Amino acid sequence: MRIMVLKWVATCLSLSAFAIASAITIDDFTQGQYSVTLQSGSDYKATAAANVPGGVRTTFFDVLSNPEDEFVTLAIVPGLSVSSTGSRARTTTIVAYGFDEFGSLTDLNLDFGSLSAFEFKFLSNVQPLAMTVRVFSNSGSDQSEFSVSVPGGRNGIAFTQSAPFSQFSGSASFTDIDQIIVELINEPDGTYGIGSFGVVPEPTTIVGVGLALVGLSRSRRHRQ
Repeated sequence: MRIMVLKWVATCLSLSAFAIASAITIDDFTQGQYSVTLQSGSDYKATAAANVPGGVRTTFFDVLSNPEDEFVTLAIVPGLSVSSTGSRARTTTIVAYGFDEFGSLTDLNLDFGSLSAFEFKFLSNVQPLAMTVRVFSNSGSDQSEFSVSVPGGRNGIAFTQSAPFSQFSGSASFTDIDQIIVELINEPDGTYGIGSFGVVPEPTTIVGVGLALVGLSRSRRHRQ
């Protein structure tokens, strides 16, 4: 009986490890930390971060409008956040992967064919946030993109925003992703924070693993 239990535990651990290993973290913003504060204009930064695809994260931060001349800050601290000292500034933040420190293309050659969606772990979002995710393959020749309005009203409330591959439009191949670009445009008073983002498998895959674990558990009790 003890051997049967040990085999069941080992199988459960193996299946759980499979489910976890299927997800890929693209950036948890723990490396390449920096911050910039602006009242107008823009800032471009290429930062070495060994834990992101290609080893370089490029960031573009632009103040679109700021009628009260407040200070607006983009920080990677870890986590990515945009905050302001007032309530009327509007900005664009672009985070990109697959470029070198000079802005030239560097093919990532990422194969996401067995996965199904980008997943963003938000830490907070005050106002609706326009988010566009673009992916490129064939050295930038083929492009696909997905846009969504991320819900606001979640000040200090963590939540997840998905970008399913099935909802992307364009010709890029998810089996050979060379560049990834994420664009975020906030509404006035639209402060927000992102803890990490990555790529995840089909929800049915995870459910299937869970059902398998339940089945193993019932089988074990039946044998006992």
